[in-house]
Amino acid sequence: MNSLKEPNIFRGVKPLEGKQSLLLMRRLDGTIAFEHDQVSDMIAAQLGMSEEKKWERTTVDVTVKEEELKRALDTSPSNTASVIDEMSYPLMRLWWRKDKEKMLGVVRNLTEKDSGGWHRAETVLIKKGDKEIYNVVKSWRMIHLLPVLAKVVERIILDKMTKCVDLEETQYGSKRKRSTHNAFKQIAEFVEYNKNMNVGIMTMDMEGGFNNVDIDTLSDILVYRGCDRELIDWSRRWASRRSFRLRFNRRTSKDYYTNKGVPQGSPLSPFLFGVYVADIFKPRFLTRIMVRRMVSSYVDDGAIAAATNSTDETKRLLSDTFQECKSIANMRGMNFSSRKIEWIGIGKDDRRKLRVEEEEDKRMVEEIRILGYRVDKDGKMRGHVEYWTERGVGVKGRIAGLSRSFGSEGGLKTSKCLRLIQEAYLPMVY
Repeated sequence: MNSLKEPNIFRGVKPLEGKQSLLLMRRLDGTIAFEHDQVSDMIAAQLGMSEEKKWERTTVDVTVKEEELKRALDTSPSNTASVIDEMSYPLMRLWWRKDKEKMLGVVRNLTEKDSGGWHRAETVLIKKGDKEIYNVVKSWRMIHLLPVLAKVVERIILDKMTKCVDLEETQYGSKRKRSTHNAFKQIAEFVEYNKNMNVGIMTMDMEGGFNNVDIDTLSDILVYRGCDRELIDWSRRWASRRSFRLRFNRRTSKDYYTNKGVPQGSPLSPFLFGVYVADIFKPRFLTRIMVRRMVSSYVDDGAIAAATNSTDETKRLLSDTFQECKSIANMRGMNFSSRKIEWIGIGKDDRRKLRVEEEEDKRMVEEIRILGYRVDKDGKMRGHVEYWTERGVGVKGRIAGLSRSFGSEGGLKTSKCLRLIQEAYLPMVY
């Protein structure tokens, strides 16, 4: 049995990682891709692959203050695996402690003049937990592992943008006190306030959102929402002429190029995507006599809450509001995942269907998932507590099992504990 002190302690994890291997991928025409380069081409096409465009240095007049850099370092993760630049957050913080003037000068220079290395990423795949099959590209989430210093600067830009960009009152994400907990709290307050009416909730999920952001349209929206011109120019430069290579099955693909979308894995991307779809989840509020509606969103997840004096009217209001959101999404080249659209009547047991598409109806579910929270038709969260209790116990058991397989003497360092948790909880395809 291996000792925890051995440098090659995680040899035993390799079979576990092997279980997560991506063996094949089914094309849209039904044919199967087996080879690594064929699968890579399919995934790259999903990410908006384009012809290579030579990176050119451009200057944008964005200044970085010392306190902004310190705040970005303080709010960055304690650590992540070193990736394409072989650097880490602890190294960034060590640099700051040892020579903050030098670091500030480098950050200011690269923020203003850009770096070709900041447009490169290594992309890994994470299974989407709610899929039935995993031999199609859309069943995987592509996470871009970006240069660490670039992500620190992206946090600085994010901080600047949140101070000048106007978002909707019921729009959440990438800002303080705008988390999923705050979003759900607002929906729960709507339900409580209208408890004497017929309340219904519909949830919807944007399909392939981050990859479909059009940079020109995003720039126009940022102008409309009051963003500073320099920050718009910076975000255009940042999102353009990016390259990525795919890493799965312990192999790395060739480089691919894209001039579309925003990289999932950047701290700036959720905010920019939220800005991009802000007008899709509208109108946000409607209040008339015995008719109330609220549309709330967190990044690419949306929820419609409606209250009227009759069940039929509430269902009609949910359906009509969804169609409004869908029509705007289609104009942006986006859509909602039909399989993820759900609705529930609070305090009701309505077995009749609700029209969500032209030829598709949806039955009411017994329990609905609203921005990560599970709520039943009585407005209770029993299922939510049970789900996370069972999941926590399961993860604890898997971690304990992995630990036993490596022995128990010597103790585990933080990085190795994180590796065990990752293997037990959120496997990636490397």
